[in-house]
Amino acid sequence: MSGTTSRDLRLDADLALPGGRLRLGAGEVGELPDDPRYVAALTGEARDRRHRIHLDGWRADRRSPARRVRAGLVTVGVAPVAPDVTVVDHLAAVMPVATARRLVADTPRLAGLASRPAGLLSGGERRLLAWTMARVGTPGVVLLDRAGTGLDAEALSWADRVVAAWLTAGVALVVRVGRHEERRWLHNPAERSG
Repeated sequence: MSGTTSRDLRLDADLALPGGRLRLGAGEVGELPDDPRYVAALTGEARDRRHRIHLDGWRADRRSPARRVRAGLVTVGVAPVAPDVTVVDHLAAVMPVATARRLVADTPRLAGLASRPAGLLSGGERRLLAWTMARVGTPGVVLLDRAGTGLDAEALSWADRVVAAWLTAGVALVVRVGRHEERRWLHNPAERSG
């Protein structure tokens, strides 16, 4: 993932975006309507040439979903998993095993599941795996796609801390709200206390 310090995301989608477009800078938060078409436009799954996405001045809309991730645009949603690959090995594919184990141990509900095949995870556990995978490297923009779905109070509290750390580090967040607890992610904690 990108280690750049600039965080400039512009989305001009051929969809009815409130305000016509989404533009975010470092540590800013934007909301997407609760419609999967917006997520598909950002992640590249829509493959619609009418969408224009710029990430730090780079035309992301011309790139594959994998290239967007490498450029620093990561998604926390339903994590696609290889059913027979263990939880820790999903992370160890892109980082040292010891670091992967540390990240899994730091994630609520996954701590004791490092050796479990990911195909046996519940929906909430898969969502937590997506959160943990997004913490690998330094994302520039994180799309929280109904990212609190299936999380209990402890996991939501942990997710709040991850969001606060990302915003403090200058990561831009795009939030598609699925449950009311996710609305608090729409406001930078520094802005709330000021």
